[in-house]
Amino acid sequence: MDISSFFPSFGTDLILYLFYAFIAFIVGREIVTWYLKLNKITDLLEKIEGHLSKNQDKIKPQSDPNTIVH
Repeated sequence: MDISSFFPSFGTDLILYLFYAFIAFIVGREIVTWYLKLNKITDLLEKIEGHLSKNQDKIKPQSDPNTIVH
């Protein structure tokens, strides 16, 4: 049994099947992330991170609470 008996044009068909599988994976991934709202959660986390990094410059470092002030 030779593989070419099952797949006469194995090379070009394989490339097409891989391409279709890749497209199906991308579309399926988008549907799942939309359904689980992962994209929205990611956007919100990035906004929070941006706000925190802006506010980091405004915060003054506190002195060490273990030091004794005379």
